[in-house]
Amino acid sequence: MSDRQYPMHTFQGATGSGLPLGIPGQRPPWFSSNKQYEAFLNTMAQDLGPQCITANSIDIEHLDEQRRKELLAGHALLPTLKFVCTTFAQFDDAAMFSRVGAFEKQFVRRLTGTLAAQVGNAVKNRSVVMPPPALTQLVREVIEWCSHADGAASGAADAHPPLAINDFVHLVLSINGDQERQDVPDFFQSWPPTAEELTQYNAAMSVDDDMMLREFRRQMVSELARMQANATTVPHVVLGDTYDTWFKSWPKAAPHDLIGDAPEDAFRAATNVPLDEFIRLGLRLWEHTKTGEVTFSTVPMEGSVDPQALGMMQNAVSLTVKEYRKRLERERKRGFLAHRRYTFTERPLVRIGDNEYLALRPAWMLDRLCGSQLYWQTFFDFGTEQDPRGEQFSQAMNYVFESSVGYLFRRVTRRARSLITLITEEQMQQAWTRGGRTPSVCDWVLVAGRYCLLVDATNHWLDEKAAQGFGDAEDYQEDTEKAFVSKKFLQLRSTIELLADNGWEGCSFDDQTVYVPLVIVPNAGIPPTVLADVDFKLRSHSVLGQLGKFVTSPGVLIYRELQVFEGVSEHRAPKAFVEMIAQWRMLCTKSMPVRPQTFLDLAGTDRPIGKYPTIARSMLMNKL
Repeated sequence: MSDRQYPMHTFQGATGSGLPLGIPGQRPPWFSSNKQYEAFLNTMAQDLGPQCITANSIDIEHLDEQRRKELLAGHALLPTLKFVCTTFAQFDDAAMFSRVGAFEKQFVRRLTGTLAAQVGNAVKNRSVVMPPPALTQLVREVIEWCSHADGAASGAADAHPPLAINDFVHLVLSINGDQERQDVPDFFQSWPPTAEELTQYNAAMSVDDDMMLREFRRQMVSELARMQANATTVPHVVLGDTYDTWFKSWPKAAPHDLIGDAPEDAFRAATNVPLDEFIRLGLRLWEHTKTGEVTFSTVPMEGSVDPQALGMMQNAVSLTVKEYRKRLERERKRGFLAHRRYTFTERPLVRIGDNEYLALRPAWMLDRLCGSQLYWQTFFDFGTEQDPRGEQFSQAMNYVFESSVGYLFRRVTRRARSLITLITEEQMQQAWTRGGRTPSVCDWVLVAGRYCLLVDATNHWLDEKAAQGFGDAEDYQEDTEKAFVSKKFLQLRSTIELLADNGWEGCSFDDQTVYVPLVIVPNAGIPPTVLADVDFKLRSHSVLGQLGKFVTSPGVLIYRELQVFEGVSEHRAPKAFVEMIAQWRMLCTKSMPVRPQTFLDLAGTDRPIGKYPTIARSMLMNKL
């Protein structure tokens, strides 16, 4: 259930550690010592994990955009696209079982000539050939630039050959290099930079704090997009979340008079398609395509699949090659492409004939027909917030997300028996309302011994531009200041003050209490990264750093990572859920920020999946 990053790698970076450029070699003033900063750099390198191979890093010719276009123009589109997408599906299948390294070693054994030795040696050193962003961009370039003869969609032969594996790898390594270049500071005039440029850059970063902070934040936004693009889809978890989101009644507080008695009713009201039939179709296609059989025909499905579901798949989930080329041409004019994927996740199928389709990436298709993309289908078909139904649907789904998080906390508390006290927003407001004035409090408090975990949930997705790597740091700062610093962090502060002043029955709050503020966001929200943690640590100080109590820096955690903590506590330490999260945040506060996955690595902890996602998936299958 983990996310992996695949950072670019040509040389040992500005810090000499393989970190991305933009990370200063000299200690910034907000780190208390060189030792602390060195620990931060080492931890960040561990977070980033295996480095990506580029053409330059193994001394082969780098193919720029024009050269790649010329190469692909000599190959037939459909067989080339099938080869690339089959490889993508097999990569994802290996990633689900943490076997990417083994998959790539086996894959590169098929290379020939000197390229086989050059790439093979790098892979043996744990470097990565084909990170998801590079494969995504290659899918884009194949659709845009490969030869597609008239009539090819109906089966006519294309005289151009399909792409060979050596050319495939050469293209991917060159795309890796271009994507690396996208993240490089404007300071550098050449690429790779010269030794003189690196010296000048490090010198400038050591004396210019404003420049250093700008580079941190610019690199942070890129890191957020990279994390989302590299997230591994775990089908059990996706389907379990779908059951929780769509196949329960609305939470008591959710408005729904305009949209139906349950989320699945809202989907049907918006689309005129039964949700269970649409998901059943998605599961059928996932089972067919997930290991690499990426083409399929709908003819054998006729009579066994709901025609409305099939119609929506054709009209809302697929595009022809011609339609795709028009969309991608518009996108290319808008800037950076490294993490640009929303067209693919909205339309993960290419219609290659009247009843013939090709799945660009089965994981995208699963999410589109059975996962988080169901929200957007419903929201847009209701007319977005411009229509009262769309606005109400959006509000109601905020309550659904909050309900899912609350149910997870109730499960955790039951397992811990009396050792964790769960306090809800409603309970706190009832206890502390005075003179008709309702206090500002967070959604939940979990108390275990001296640890007090204060949690607020917000159904806040990462902005479209930031999620796809073409946003800017200023927009991100403005968005997070409004949603987190000026709102959620103030609620958390108020709750800390009220608990310290009023206490709670059965709980002790004194000078030994460790207050741990945490915000839970959806899986498409801000992913937990080192640089985002540093940023929130700096910006929250004015709100949470003046309380005269032991308050950790606030954490922002996606729901999937919260499920990881639940799984670990359920199978390894049912009574230690609160303490485990508190220890992570204390480490991030006292020394260096680390991602939750890195924290668990440092603790030597495995990642068993909790029982509930599997139970919820089974309940979905029974429903279908």
